[in-house]
Amino acid sequence: MPSGPMPARNPMEMMPVAAFWARAIGFLLLVVGTLMAVAFATPGGGCYVANADCGFGSSYLTGAANAFLAAKVLWTLGLLFLGAGAGIKMHWSLHPPASGRAEDVTYVVADRRLNGLLLLVVIVLLWFLLTSQLRVG
Repeated sequence: MPSGPMPARNPMEMMPVAAFWARAIGFLLLVVGTLMAVAFATPGGGCYVANADCGFGSSYLTGAANAFLAAKVLWTLGLLFLGAGAGIKMHWSLHPPASGRAEDVTYVVADRRLNGLLLLVVIVLLWFLLTSQLRVG
């Protein structure tokens, strides 16, 4: 083990890692939210059999509405993390390359555009999520 003080680290070195984990957590929240809506707001398999009583009374509708509400909350948090990951990467991780080679500059510009597009898609999806309502009946 080396002795002496630890070398100073630049806090900006952690930004690509933060962007990756923000996107990973965001995607995981989107999947869990979708899974929750599918698992708890979908009628069971017995409902597709003739003369089956699916129990579409108030208890089923209440459970389905609660599942969709929880899914919307998870989707909102997932989109927040996806947008934050794209913003972190775009703002702190993608700098013009020191080499100045055309292919390196093209890569950075393309990555910035892709992250900007992801940020725009997240904003549009959040707007749709905000304006959507569950209609029953």
